[in-house]
Amino acid sequence: MELPEVIFLDINMPFLDGWGFLAEFKKLKSKIANKVNIYMVSSSIRETDVKRALDFEELTGYVVKPLHKAQLAKIFKKIYHENW
Repeated sequence: MELPEVIFLDINMPFLDGWGFLAEFKKLKSKIANKVNIYMVSSSIRETDVKRALDFEELTGYVVKPLHKAQLAKIFKKIYHENW
């Protein structure tokens, strides 16, 4: 199974929240062919959310909303290097 190289994941989503997504992703990780960079994007600056995010080795980073163009450029440059 091949997925996008970057996923921006919100904590608060209907049906399956970001934490639930990460739990399901963890189960499928061994079947995924490519490296997937997952960034948790949230308006929460609560220490408990940030610490909980750090417990998931599947997460590449935690970004606080609003997400600005410069932050996106930095993320894409990190992932795509000179191809961005």
